[in-house]
Amino acid sequence: MRENLIFERNLLCQGRFANSLLIWKQQASRIAEERVAIETLFIRKLRNHLRFQGKLATMRRNIKSEPLSKRSRSPNHECCC
Repeated sequence: MRENLIFERNLLCQGRFANSLLIWKQQASRIAEERVAIETLFIRKLRNHLRFQGKLATMRRNIKSEPLSKRSRSPNHECCC
């Protein structure tokens, strides 16, 4: 009789442990999915940032390549010179 109780208790503990393992596996899977989503979002934002930086660098190069006389005048500027 006592052996049956010990056996049943062991089965119950094994069931709880198996259930805990399943829960841990599901949590690990969810954490991994969230990490991938965060990394994807970070990469997308970084790519957009670098693309924007590239546009700024291009604008700066264009401004530097224009002669100073063109940069100082607005299109509607009427010079008295």
